Amino acid sequence: YTYLALADLPDDAAGLGGVEGEAEDIRAHLVDFDTLMTLVDSGEVNNAPLLVLAMALARRRDDIRRRHRAMP
Repeated sequence: YTYLALADLPDDAAGLGGVEGEAEDIRAHLVDFDTLMTLVDSGEVNNAPLLVLAMALARRRDDIRRRHRAMP
């Protein structure tokens, strides 16, 4: 599953994670929107789920922000 949402992440959210006993190797990266779009445009994003989410974010970014501001 993939998710697109506004999040307030801690500074140390990037890095390695996963459950060692399950042989997980999860690498989290935090990049700003402009950097993400540069990576997409250059072809460096070569992972389909990430590419789909990046395109969805580019299309819906303003709406997501607007809805967040309207929340009580």
